[in-house]
Amino acid sequence: MTSHLLASLGILGAVLLAGYGVRAGVARRSRRLIGATTEEQAALPAILYFTSADCAPCRLRQTPALDMLQRRLGESFLLRTVDIAVDPETARRYRVLSAPTTVVLDRQGVVRAVNTGVTAAEQLARQLAEAVEPATLEHAG
Repeated sequence: MTSHLLASLGILGAVLLAGYGVRAGVARRSRRLIGATTEEQAALPAILYFTSADCAPCRLRQTPALDMLQRRLGESFLLRTVDIAVDPETARRYRVLSAPTTVVLDRQGVVRAVNTGVTAAEQLARQLAEAVEPATLEHAG
């Protein structure tokens, strides 16, 4: 019984370490993906905005909300627009199935919130603020 328990704990430890390594790798790729060019930028939370050329809600509602957010918050976050038709690999990586979708990343590039559909600037501002502090993953939609 004791050897079975120790073996189970060993397997659990290996799984946890592998999960941490995958998470760290995703975070590093996320920082590169958003195009952080300086050390200061790399320390900022970010929004990945998934859109497409034929997405009317993107053009009419989500893009204006993100523009307003950038005017209000300035350079306190990074914004990367991803056309899902042009960059389907990035959409797959973040499991994006429709546009608009916004993904909020914390300073380490870890996903903190996923919003499917149009998301108000106020909600994105709250999620960015939470991305600077420890919190749990939020899924809205």
